Amino acid sequence: MRVVPALGHLAVRTITSGVVDRSVQNWIADEHSRSTVKHTIAVRVMEQAVRDGVIKVNPARVSGWQKLYKQAEDELRDPRALALPGGGSWTVRRQTTPAPGGLTDKGTKDKRARKVPIIEEIRPLVAQRILSAGRAPDARLFTGPRGGRVSTV
Repeated sequence: MRVVPALGHLAVRTITSGVVDRSVQNWIADEHSRSTVKHTIAVRVMEQAVRDGVIKVNPARVSGWQKLYKQAEDELRDPRALALPGGGSWTVRRQTTPAPGGLTDKGTKDKRARKVPIIEEIRPLVAQRILSAGRAPDARLFTGPRGGRVSTV
C-alpha cells in the first residue's frame, strides 16, 4: 500500500537513504503510526533484499526517524514549532484588508499582536525585505509591484 506508490518504480539497487527519508517523511505527514513507518520499508522490503543478496547494505536503516516523527507530531499540534529556535518569528500588529473603496489598514482580528513563525526557507527573503523596508514605523515588510500595499485583485 505504501511501498509500491513511493518506491515501486525504482529498482531495489537504486534505492538510496535520501529516497527512503523522503518516503518516511511523507508517511509521517500522512499520519501513519510509528510501527507502520518503521516496518514498511526497513524490515519488510529492504531487509529481505539483503537476505536475498540483491543488496549488501539496507539503505532504509534510517537513523533518527523517531526524531523526525516527533518533530512532525509537534508541528501538527503547534504550527509555531516550525519557527526556528532563538527568534525565528515576527510580531504582527496590523493587517491590510479589502474595504469599500479599496484597501484599509487595521489592527489584527483579535486586536492583539501575535507571533508568526518564520520557517528557515524564507528567512533570507524576510531579512532582505527588512533591510529594504527601512526603519520607518509604518514601513511594509511586503509591498505590491509598485511599492504600495499588496492587493488581492
